[in-house]
Amino acid sequence: MNSSSIEGCKVSRENTLWVVTELYYPELTSTGYYLTTIAESLAVDRKVKVLAGQPTYSARGQHAPNHELRNGVEIIRAWGTTLDKNVLPFRLLNMVTLAISIFIKALFQFRLRDQVLVVTNPQSLPVTTALAALLRGANYSLLVHDSYPEILIAVGALKPESLIVTTINLIKRWV
Repeated sequence: MNSSSIEGCKVSRENTLWVVTELYYPELTSTGYYLTTIAESLAVDRKVKVLAGQPTYSARGQHAPNHELRNGVEIIRAWGTTLDKNVLPFRLLNMVTLAISIFIKALFQFRLRDQVLVVTNPQSLPVTTALAALLRGANYSLLVHDSYPEILIAVGALKPESLIVTTINLIKRWV
């Protein structure tokens, strides 16, 4: 059986590597660009699938196929609202609907010993993805792009001793 090491975890080449992200091709803004490049490069040697949302940033308004194969990567897009991310209540609604939708899809897609790579944007994605991976017996790794609540503290949106910061830190340690 062929195997390789990802994040120090021995993974069979027969197991799927899942990339879970809000942003993926055709969304090629920062995270979308990097994860598209990483997934397509890894697909040369192993089975790679992506769970992502519809474009909400630079390609917002463009409808990507709900299921497609691109450069060796199977892309499965979850439903979520695609409202204007610059309006805070809309951004929060986008975050919640996408996280719930990805969680449900992950429960049906992840398999025992699959490897899951999840990013920190949106902030709810690591929590729901970790829970789905644990329930399905998959291994998961977190790729940190944004660090919460530190960002919120740095910009003065929250105080370090607040209940929200304490709660976020507890959840973050669990993930």
